[in-house]
Amino acid sequence: MSTPTNSDDKKKENYKNALTSLDSLFGFYEENELFLDDKSLKLIKELKLKFENVLNAHNKAEFMEIMRGTEQWADAIENKMKVSETVLDNEIPTIKEQLKKDFQEKYKLIEIEK
Repeated sequence: MSTPTNSDDKKKENYKNALTSLDSLFGFYEENELFLDDKSLKLIKELKLKFENVLNAHNKAEFMEIMRGTEQWADAIENKMKVSETVLDNEIPTIKEQLKKDFQEKYKLIEIEK
């Protein structure tokens, strides 16, 4: 979804693929939440909220394209870049790492060095 492309069709395809993947991922966790403890569920919900922040920033920037060149458009683009940088590059990887460690410890998936 955040991959630069000039083709509107490719943008729509990337967006659709991102939504499908996210729906599948979080749908799996919602279907299986009975088997997960509160700590894991909290991390998964936090991860979902971060992805929703990215989607909201992306959608706002796309909506503002009709006002290209205005201050509101520039603000929406700047916000999209900021959210992508902080959430996609920093916050989501941190949550994924916490979730990975949590699963490894609980389910003895691999030995963890301490």
